[in-house]
Amino acid sequence: MAITGPAITLRNARLQVLLTGLIATAAKIAVAASTHGTGDVRTFEEFAHTIAAVGPVSVYGAAHAGPMVYNHGPLTGILLDMMAHLKAVGAPMPLLVRLPACGADLMTCLLVLDLTRDRMGIRRARWCAIVVALSPVLVAVSGFHGNTDPVFVGLTLLSAWLLARRRSPLWGGVALGLALSVKLVPVVAAPALLLAAFRLCGRGGYRFGVGLAAALTALWAGPLLRYPAQVRADVLDYAGVLYRPWGVPKFVALLELPPHWLALLVGPGRFAVVLLAAVAGLWVAWREPQEAGAAAGLSLAVMLLLSTASAAQYLAWAAAGTAIADLYGGLAYNLVAGLFLTELYSRWSGGGLWDYARATHWTLLELRWSATAWGTLAVAVLLGFRSVLKQPVTAPAPAFDDAIANASQPVGSR
Repeated sequence: MAITGPAITLRNARLQVLLTGLIATAAKIAVAASTHGTGDVRTFEEFAHTIAAVGPVSVYGAAHAGPMVYNHGPLTGILLDMMAHLKAVGAPMPLLVRLPACGADLMTCLLVLDLTRDRMGIRRARWCAIVVALSPVLVAVSGFHGNTDPVFVGLTLLSAWLLARRRSPLWGGVALGLALSVKLVPVVAAPALLLAAFRLCGRGGYRFGVGLAAALTALWAGPLLRYPAQVRADVLDYAGVLYRPWGVPKFVALLELPPHWLALLVGPGRFAVVLLAAVAGLWVAWREPQEAGAAAGLSLAVMLLLSTASAAQYLAWAAAGTAIADLYGGLAYNLVAGLFLTELYSRWSGGGLWDYARATHWTLLELRWSATAWGTLAVAVLLGFRSVLKQPVTAPAPAFDDAIANASQPVGSR
C-alpha cells in the first residue's frame, strides 16, 4: 500500500523525526526521573557502587566473588563508573541508569530514517522512524525498565549507517566494537556488517576489521588479561536466567516434549540460534549490501525470535530492526509488544502506575500476550525479508550524506 500525500523534503522529514524523537525522549526522561524502575536499576546501582570502589576492570573479580555476578561488557562498566561520580555530586542514580538508553533511542530513530529512505522513499521512511521514536516498547524499556539493550541496538545501527551512508568502514568497525562492549548480542550482526563493508568499500573494507579490533582490544584487553576465567564464565558463556517464558523454550515446555530437548535447546542449541540469526543478516547483506541497516536489524530480530533466553527488556532488540525492514510489520510488533510490556510493568508495580517494579513469573494472561507478541514478531520478520529483498536497490548509496542536495528537491511518495 502506497503512502500518498504532499511531497516532502529530506530536511523536513529529518526535522519532523527529530522533534518527535525529542518529545519521546523528554517523556522517557520524565518517566525515569519519577519512578524507581525494575530490579535491574537497583542491580546497576549496586554494580556502580562496586565499580566506584575497585574500578571498571576489577569489578569482574570483585563482583564474581560476591552475591552479584557482573555479566556486562566493559563499556557498561565505564558508563557505571561515570554514573557513580555523578551520583556522588547529587545526581539520582535511577535516572542516570536510564539516560544512556533514552539518548540511544533518539539517535536510533534518526538513523532509521536514513537507513530506509533509498528503498522506501522519504515519506515512508519518515513513518518508520516515527514508529521507532514513539515505540511503546522503547518507552517501557528505556524509560522505565533500566537496561542497556537499546544502547547496543543504537550502536549497531550506527555501524550500519556509517557503512551504508558514509562509506566509513573504520568508524563503522569502531561503532560495532562499542556495541559488543555493551553486550555480546550484536555479534549476530557482525558477519553481515563485515560482508557489507567489503561489498560497499571494496578492498578498503578491511578497515572495518581494523576499527572493530581496535575498539575491542581497547575495551576488553584489561578484563580478559586480568580475569579471564571470570569474564568467560560470567560474560562470554552467559546463557540467561533459568526462567524462560518467551518463545521457543516456552513452546517446547507447553508441548511437554522430553526434558532433554529443552536441555539441548538452552545448552548447545543456543549457539545454533546465534548462527541462524547471523546467517539471516548475511543473506540480506549478500543480496543487498546497501541494506546494511536492514541486515543488522533483522539479525537482531531473528535472534529475539529464536532466543533461548527470556527477559522483558530483550523485546527492545527488534523494535528498530522490524521497522527498518517493513513499516507495517514494525508498527504491528511495536504496538503488540508495547502493550504486553505496559501490562507486565503495571502488574509488577502493584497493579497501578509504573513505579517500583518487582519482577515475578508471568501470569497466564501475560504468557498469552507474550505468545501473541512472538507471533507478531515472526510475521514482522517475514514481512521484513520480503520487503527488503522484493525490490532491491540498484543505484549505489552516496559516499557522503546528500542532505544538502535533497533538501531543496521535493520527493513524492512511492
